Amino acid sequence: MTVRHRDDIYTIGPPAAEPHPELLAFADEYAGSEVLDVGCGTGAYTARLAELGRTATGIELNPEYVARARERGVDARVVDAGRIPFDDDSFDTAILFEVIEHIPGYEDVVREAFRVARRNVLITVPNVGEYEHLERYGLTYWHMVTTDHVNFFSPEDLQRLGADLGARTSVRRAEPLVPGALLTPRRPLWFAVSALRRLGVVKPVAYRRLHAVLEKPRR
Repeated sequence: MTVRHRDDIYTIGPPAAEPHPELLAFADEYAGSEVLDVGCGTGAYTARLAELGRTATGIELNPEYVARARERGVDARVVDAGRIPFDDDSFDTAILFEVIEHIPGYEDVVREAFRVARRNVLITVPNVGEYEHLERYGLTYWHMVTTDHVNFFSPEDLQRLGADLGARTSVRRAEPLVPGALLTPRRPLWFAVSALRRLGVVKPVAYRRLHAVLEKPRR
């Protein structure tokens, strides 16, 4: 057996190559027609939102990621998200998808996103508000072993973040972790648990992500 090194386990999470269906559905539900993708990575969400009919612009600090985003036709720019070079209310919506958990000074970034959005800011982060539920199973989120995650958010944290900005904030838990996920598929116990899940008898043990909508006050 080959002994694995620490760096095989604790790694830096790469940017999304393709949009996650639940995050994309969240954006499609709440985003306006003009969207700023803050921390766009290689442009997975920016490109898909443009395909869905939005005018989508991406900003990203990593020039290599911006180059890759442009290769896929994205309007992407190298920008420090703590100092966004757009006027107030330049976009309907700013999205921060899987971004602020990576940024030590995330409050400044959210404040800037809120400034340039005239309608709302959409945020997704890993959910650590229910982390203790997984401890009972001896499990953890993979997010906990990525070395570039420096902030960990509960629903209450996102509510406070929105309140500090004067936003009307709603936070929902997403991507349920269900009992039976570790059972061997298509065995009798797996079928039994799956049937109980469909009937609503077996509930999720936790939720992987949080989706937050920060609505700007009407003037």
